[in-house]
Amino acid sequence: MRKSRRGSIKKIIIAALLAVTSLTAFSSCGQKRFSETYTDVFDTVTTFTACCQNKNKFAELSQTVHDELKRIDAIFSIYNEKSSAFAINTEKNAIICDDMYQVLLVSREFYDKTGGKLNIAMGSVLSLWHEFRENGRSLPEKEALMSASAHADMDNLHFTDVNAAISDPDMTLDFGAVAKGYAADAVSRLLDCDFILNIGGNVYAGGHKEGGSKWSVGVENPDGGLLTVLAASDVSVVTSGDYQRYRELNGVRYHHIIDSETLYPSVLYRSVTIIHTSSLIADALSTALFCMDIESGRALALEYGAEALWMKNDGTLVRTDGFANYEK
Repeated sequence: MRKSRRGSIKKIIIAALLAVTSLTAFSSCGQKRFSETYTDVFDTVTTFTACCQNKNKFAELSQTVHDELKRIDAIFSIYNEKSSAFAINTEKNAIICDDMYQVLLVSREFYDKTGGKLNIAMGSVLSLWHEFRENGRSLPEKEALMSASAHADMDNLHFTDVNAAISDPDMTLDFGAVAKGYAADAVSRLLDCDFILNIGGNVYAGGHKEGGSKWSVGVENPDGGLLTVLAASDVSVVTSGDYQRYRELNGVRYHHIIDSETLYPSVLYRSVTIIHTSSLIADALSTALFCMDIESGRALALEYGAEALWMKNDGTLVRTDGFANYEK
């Protein structure tokens, strides 16, 4: 559900800054703080901040992080002709690695649990909206959307731990709702330090600041400023919103989170924020809950042990019972 690498880098930067903002500039972690920004992965701006004894140690960590992000991106990018995702979409039968297998497992699970509200098989539909956001002067035609949606059934995806095949020749996969979350988890498993990783708004806060205090993570208000500030340690904070990637036409904003039933951008909320120990789960939940009613979303979040914050269209905030425990 993200833009391709062909998009404007300025729009990508804005999207990253308006997602979930990590607030680390003025906290102390007892060691020197270093940050590095990468703009060549996941079609977004990524910031890695860590507490290290010296610049050389941080450089090593930063290289490790960057290499892992590039490795994961090279698997799930649907535009990279050498990626596993591209091979599945074009060849309809491809050998896959364990990273792809794990993401397919979670994606299938969420497809079943959400009645298709989280559906990585909607690539044909999402590509029409992507083209509109990039170049369109008119909305995708309803007939084209309906035709594309006929090729979005996850039952046509068949996979094992070594192979993935698509039995519908017109069906394609899109990993925009899950790839950044998986990447954040993969990076976190490699690090043994205090850090914050922000992959275009998918934030993973690892460890603590000096004295045991938690990292501060700000949740962006779609209308400007912050909705709240969270105290986070060894958890991920992910927000899906109508203000991150969009195109306006005749005064109406058409964002990138497409409802599988209406085939149009979901209009239920302005944003949904998820807190979970797994960034992959948080990523999937934030997209799914953005297209679900609050009670169904609350039940799903509870099932996964996640906390959620909804901003409704009138600005009202709705929280799961434990969300406030993270607020400062």
